[in-house]
Amino acid sequence: MSGSLRITAIVLCTVALCACGRTMLYANLDEQQANQVQGALLAAGIDADKQPADNKKGWSVEVGKDDFPLAMQLLQAKGLPSAPFESMGMVFKKEGFVSSPLEERARYLYAIARHIQKHSRHFAVLESLDNGKPIRESRDLDIPLVVRHFYHHTGWA
Repeated sequence: MSGSLRITAIVLCTVALCACGRTMLYANLDEQQANQVQGALLAAGIDADKQPADNKKGWSVEVGKDDFPLAMQLLQAKGLPSAPFESMGMVFKKEGFVSSPLEERARYLYAIARHIQKHSRHFAVLESLDNGKPIRESRDLDIPLVVRHFYHHTGWA
């Protein structure tokens, strides 16, 4: 009797573990993006695991199958994962023999916009300290408006 009870317990444990499967939420993220995604999910009470991606060129984040829709909704609301930061070398690589002044101006404006976007939290704190606005207003309104302004003028160059 105890042998059949042991087999039943093993089968039930196996079924329970299979039902708790994990689903890959994102793959091929750089480590900063993966940390941001995992941190946001853990702060919201969603169990998330960060692991090296299968192709060894980045990181993947996994969540439980039941948590997948909530995790996606939360990350979309927070704008995560953030766009990967492009280095100045990638922005300013020359494709032709000689760049036109307009092309170089567009590259500079784009690089400034990406730099502001990457360090937006720091700029929001500086803006709040400078003019006394609440940090939420600087973070959610002022700094994204500055970034959009630079992206807009990049398109006009």
